[in-house]
Amino acid sequence: MEDAEVLRIDKFLWFTRLFASRSNAIHACQSGRITIHGHAAKPSRIIQPGCTFDIIDDERVRTFRVTAIPSQRLPASNVGLFLECLGETPSQDRQDNIRHFSRSTHTWGVPSRRGLKIISSFLS
Repeated sequence: MEDAEVLRIDKFLWFTRLFASRSNAIHACQSGRITIHGHAAKPSRIIQPGCTFDIIDDERVRTFRVTAIPSQRLPASNVGLFLECLGETPSQDRQDNIRHFSRSTHTWGVPSRRGLKIISSFLS
């Protein structure tokens, strides 16, 4: 029997409508997309009010704080009573892609043979 002030993370994610199904929440936990206080969370990890967790998406990392534990799946209008969004940042992969594409693609060095042929044909 479960205590009213603790709940498994997979159930909490489903109860608060962050995932459409409990199996999606379990899969997200198993694939490392859910972290609690910076550590990867197993689906059976127990959370309580005051816990902070991150949901790592392809493009962003969303951080939440648990304010209360629901007893059943909530209507969308009541989610704010049990969950507080602390912020959203671009994911590390997204930041790496931005850095990669913001670099100059020109490399100034010794031209290849083909490059030398093109340069000499242009100059003559």
